Amino acid sequence: MDDFPSPEPTDPRLEAMAQKVLEETIITEGDGTIYWALKVTRLLSRVAKKHQCFEAFYDAVIKGDPKTRCCPAHNEKLIGNFGRAIMCVLRAFRFPVIRYESQVKSILTCRHAFNSHSRNVCLNPYHYRWVELPTCQVPPIIVNKELDYGEPPIRTEDALDDWNQKDLKEEQVVASWDVPNVTMRGDEIKLLYDRYAAENGDFQYMNYGNFGSFDGSPCSSTTMSLGSSFASLLQQSNRQDDEEPGYYRSGLSSPASHAASPREFIPNGNDTISLDQEMMDDSEVSDIMHSENFSSENNGNRKPTYADGRPITPIEPRPLYRSSALELGDLSRQAGIYECVEYEESPSWLKLIYYEEGTMIGEKADVEGHHCLIDGFTASRTDSETRSRFSLGWYNNPNRSPQTAEVRGLIGKGVRFYLLAGEVYVENLCNIPVFVQSIGANMKNGFQLNTVSKLPPTGTMKVFDMRLFSKQLRTAAEKTYQDVYCLSRMCTVRVSFCKGWGEHYRRSTVLRSPVWFQAHLNNPMHWVDSVLTCMGAPPRICSSRT
Repeated sequence: MDDFPSPEPTDPRLEAMAQKVLEETIITEGDGTIYWALKVTRLLSRVAKKHQCFEAFYDAVIKGDPKTRCCPAHNEKLIGNFGRAIMCVLRAFRFPVIRYESQVKSILTCRHAFNSHSRNVCLNPYHYRWVELPTCQVPPIIVNKELDYGEPPIRTEDALDDWNQKDLKEEQVVASWDVPNVTMRGDEIKLLYDRYAAENGDFQYMNYGNFGSFDGSPCSSTTMSLGSSFASLLQQSNRQDDEEPGYYRSGLSSPASHAASPREFIPNGNDTISLDQEMMDDSEVSDIMHSENFSSENNGNRKPTYADGRPITPIEPRPLYRSSALELGDLSRQAGIYECVEYEESPSWLKLIYYEEGTMIGEKADVEGHHCLIDGFTASRTDSETRSRFSLGWYNNPNRSPQTAEVRGLIGKGVRFYLLAGEVYVENLCNIPVFVQSIGANMKNGFQLNTVSKLPPTGTMKVFDMRLFSKQLRTAAEKTYQDVYCLSRMCTVRVSFCKGWGEHYRRSTVLRSPVWFQAHLNNPMHWVDSVLTCMGAPPRICSSRT
């Protein structure tokens, strides 16, 4: 049966809309061809025609302007695996990485605002905006320059290259060590957005079911719940906020807003309470607020009194410094001893290095944007060295083994890295499992540090926790150079396709995995390097690889 009957594939308007379908969506959701885009366009056009809004829908897709008209229609389920109409529209024309309805909101000018409980939606893809998550906030690292931090590390000019070579050499040494294995189940990206919706009172998207768990079977007996209710989730979030109060903005804006904390109190001007009242117990406050015992002095101004007639004396604010010149001199000297190293943001937040077994293939690639797709196709590198797509099929290796070639053919849609609220997540898009080794994730989940996690298809997991990293760096900065230097490991994530390694696999080290890559987080790595420099480590030296 022909999927494209005669008049519709030749309709110039359908072809024009098919050209607007995002390339990344065609890769990750379709078969990589324009015919899939035509099929999606035809399905969506049928929905629009059914509700007499095709002209407005066509105009919105072609112009790409939020000022175009609304396209009211039923949010019906499409045939095949395309899901609901609105999710298909947004994934095709606006947001290739969208996974849940909670990730978008209608713009203010839309007359048919989206609501998950409503049957009617607006099909105009430009009447939606991405939900902005507040960035994770961490305090700066305070370095005492007068402490003895021991023997400083030898650092080459390229911090990433220096650590990468050292890391791979150590792999040969620790190959005989036991590497635990764990299977990850659940969706931590959905958990992130659901927690944000709960904290902001947006209950229309919330799902009160279990989000999943870390399942150690069959590789391990380790099991950890991701959360069974929003009550426990919010309690955990509040505990983290209490332990790690944030005063400084950090993390790449990804996409980020600077919304006020849900714990912040904004007075409305009608419930003003004086400092004296705040220091009294409830009974005294009640007596004052309901008593007429006010004395009139100073040109008729009324002064509050207690119930027994005693006047309430206001507490004078303390001066900023009630110190002598000698004390101020001590403060200035201490200012020279301590130095704050703040987290600095760079648009190039990710660096990828591709390996086949123990051989590095190609050059390192920097990534910008808020997400990066690593797939098995053959996209060219003519766009730029800095991009948001990394195709492993582009790289050639004359010494490639048959097993490596077989695994490369299975990668397909690959995996995607996300930078959300300053923290890093990974999603498995391919039909095969991927194996992830992240020290930061292992520390967060209470696993052994060298644990390798199996991430099944469609699974997601957090691989870098900014609060945890900040806490570890702050503690290490009070110890030695080596303690700080070793935190570079938390800035490295290893991902192997199809073939795992560890105590339950034939491969004891990642260097025996046929297809794998290392992802280096540039911003945290630079933070570690800045702390080392502030501690007094010698400057970087030129190496043979410079």
